[in-house]
Amino acid sequence: MLRKMILAVQPVRRRIILLAFLVSLEKQKFRNEMTFRRGLLIFSHQTT
Repeated sequence: MLRKMILAVQPVRRRIILLAFLVSLEKQKFRNEMTFRRGLLIFSHQTT
């Protein structure tokens, strides 16, 4: 009984985990892009 419930829940949980992982990945990418741009700006200001 409990095993069946766990098996039924597993795909949903996996999907939620995958979704959360993707969201965190996107956040990380966005943050990296922002810091990269900031670094690029600082670098371009330093060279001039």
